[in-house]
Amino acid sequence: MKSSIKLIGWMMAGFFLLAAGNLWAQPASPVAAPAPALPDLVIEKIFLDQSCNVAVVVKNLGPGHVPDAVWTVHTPKSAGVYLYRNGTGWGGASIWKFDPAKALQKPGGTATYYSNLKVTTAVGIKAVVDLHNTVKEANETNNSQATKLVCEQPAGSCCIAGIYEGVHKDMASATCKPKTEKFIFILTQANCGSGVEGQIKSPKDGAMVVTHTFKGVVTSVEKCCELKGEIREISTGKTTPIKATLCLKNGKYYTTNGSYNDPAGCSGTFEMHQI
Repeated sequence: MKSSIKLIGWMMAGFFLLAAGNLWAQPASPVAAPAPALPDLVIEKIFLDQSCNVAVVVKNLGPGHVPDAVWTVHTPKSAGVYLYRNGTGWGGASIWKFDPAKALQKPGGTATYYSNLKVTTAVGIKAVVDLHNTVKEANETNNSQATKLVCEQPAGSCCIAGIYEGVHKDMASATCKPKTEKFIFILTQANCGSGVEGQIKSPKDGAMVVTHTFKGVVTSVEKCCELKGEIREISTGKTTPIKATLCLKNGKYYTTNGSYNDPAGCSGTFEMHQI
């Protein structure tokens, strides 16, 4: 009898040890995977380029990558840089436009947005990246920067690069019928130098298309700038000399005394203003 009781005791002890072993052998609860690292887009620098246009350097502080959708999905709220001038919204550009090489995608990457916002006097500029919070970031509170910029051009310089709207009037002659027509003159200039090139857009079939190219020089004359050069008609290769005196008003260049002279074709006058 005692032997039976002892045997039962040993059996029960073994059962409890086996049960405890099974409990200890239970698989551990699954551990949640760590959340993916997020990018952090910031405005690193706001400055003026050599033509006194606003430029903005954007940087991804990391630690995560910027998603591919920033470059592949194009909507009105695509992540980009938006500029304010003296508190008023001016405009901007999407990242996929000014960073096609995806330099911002990797942590530490930078890209620069060169705008057409020209500064001629002291002005307050604010830049915001990812205005609509399209990109989920590690820090959503550091997406903007503001500064005051002043265009410090050398005295007597003529930084006339820009887009101009104007009207030209052909004078009646034996070789020309009188005509008044609108045009757009796009002037380009390296480092505010004397060499100037450009394109002229004229109305054709209901649209403004490039019809002429321009090449010339600009020089400082008292408080204004004298522009001289030749326009070349793309379709025929014919060239016509032009000249104009450009003066500043409210930070924009304009002329009221432009002229062109083609004895074998049309001569006339033009006015235009920078936009």
